[in-house]
Formats: sequence, C-alpha cells, structure tokens
Amino acid sequence: MKKRERASQKGHLLIKGWKRLLLADGPRQSINALVLYSFAYSFGFQTHDIPAYWEHSAITAMLLFAQLATVLIFAGSLILLVAAALLYVPLLCYIQGNLKEYVCHKVDKVCLLSMEKMVDVVLIIANRRTHQEKDQTTYSPSSCS
Repeated sequence: MKKRERASQKGHLLIKGWKRLLLADGPRQSINALVLYSFAYSFGFQTHDIPAYWEHSAITAMLLFAQLATVLIFAGSLILLVAAALLYVPLLCYIQGNLKEYVCHKVDKVCLLSMEKMVDVVLIIANRRTHQEKDQTTYSPSSCS
C-alpha cells in the first residue's frame, strides 16, 4: 500500500470518532483535569512530596492516578484528532471526493486481491492432490502376475 493510502485509512479512523471524543469524553475529561488542577493548586504545585497529595491513602492515590491516566489518554487522542484533521486537507485535494468512500474502495480492493490469492492457493493444492491420487491409482498389469 502507498503512504497516502495508509495515511488516509489512519486519518479516516481517527476522524471517525470525533463526536465521541469531543462530545462524550471531552466534558468528562475536562472535569477530571480541573479536579487534578485543584489538587495541585491546593498543595502549591509542589513536587518534592507527592504522596502528600493523597495524604497516604491508597484509595485516594488510585483515584488520582486513574484520573491522571484518563486525562493523558484524552489529551493524546485529542492531539491525534487535530493531526488527522490537518492531514485531511492535503488528502482531500488528492482524493477529490469523500474520504470514507475512498478508504472503503481501497479496503475492498485489498480484500478482493487477498481472496483471489487464496483461491489460487486452494486451486494449486487441489491440483496437487488430484495428481497424487492419479499417480497412486495407476498400476501396470504386469505387476499383478
């Protein structure tokens, strides 16, 4: 596959989930980020005694780390979405049409080629088996005496 085709597939998959990312995860993760910010603000953003943030409570520590992990994952997904949106513009000029239709056409083409290869392999194996069976069933009459 060409680089453009791979980029278009990745871009399509990233852009496909923009509604979920921005409308479902966005508000929830912004609240988590504000909670983490308020925790850091209340401790003066100090880093020399991080366990003070959760006051040596294991449950509070797990909750803070879980919130931090989800906020970081959301931030990474948001960066990827922005990058995909920026890459979409040059792809749109190249494709001159709908990205979804272009990607579906390319995927169908790859599936068809792989199925054709599989059919060829199956036919080769079937031909080998029929030739082997013919070789085993042939006998000469002089060998029976």
